[in-house]
Amino acid sequence: MSNPKIIKEISLWYVLAVAALLLSNAIGLFGGFFKENAGIIPALFFLLVPWFVLQRKGINPRIYGLHGERPVRSIVAASVAAIIVFPPYFVGFGLWAGFIDNATADWSKLPTIGWWLWLFITHFLAIALPEEVFFRGYIQGRLALLFKRRIKIFGVNCGPELVLASALFALIHLVSIPAPFRLAVFFPGLLFGWLKERTGSVLAPALLHAASNVVLAALNEVYY
Repeated sequence: MSNPKIIKEISLWYVLAVAALLLSNAIGLFGGFFKENAGIIPALFFLLVPWFVLQRKGINPRIYGLHGERPVRSIVAASVAAIIVFPPYFVGFGLWAGFIDNATADWSKLPTIGWWLWLFITHFLAIALPEEVFFRGYIQGRLALLFKRRIKIFGVNCGPELVLASALFALIHLVSIPAPFRLAVFFPGLLFGWLKERTGSVLAPALLHAASNVVLAALNEVYY
């Protein structure tokens, strides 16, 4: 690892991202309108900072996957990943809910199609896309400059930056809810990072990220 300037740069913007989340949490304490809209602060931070930093350095953001080119490719990649990952996740969630909380599924509470679509759109725009732009686009892209060694994972050249970006992604989730289970997002973070490298765009991981959030919300509706 080298280039301390990049390390300092990433550290600075990561600390400021934590500050943005803390500010959002503080504003949300006022309740009502403030609680409902406080999330726009970290969302805008995650979206705008990468563009600001890269353009200031004269770097084309496209190089870091900040584009929506070849959307069909991203949609297909995210869909294939979902088909592979979601079924075992359904089973694992059910086993965990039954073992820990003695909860059983009530499939009559499964939300309607409209609920799924609306939640997907809101999560994609307000959470998934901003977070993927910042963590998989900016942080993962900048960290990649620090490592030369690569290994192939299912045909994709990957480096330590995937692990580090996922670790930072997981740690920042403790800001809103300081509970150990929040660190579990490290594992889907690895998949999001792989998808970004596979497609060259943050669109695919953002789509899968939003879908994962919606699936989790739906399972909570069914089991709790």
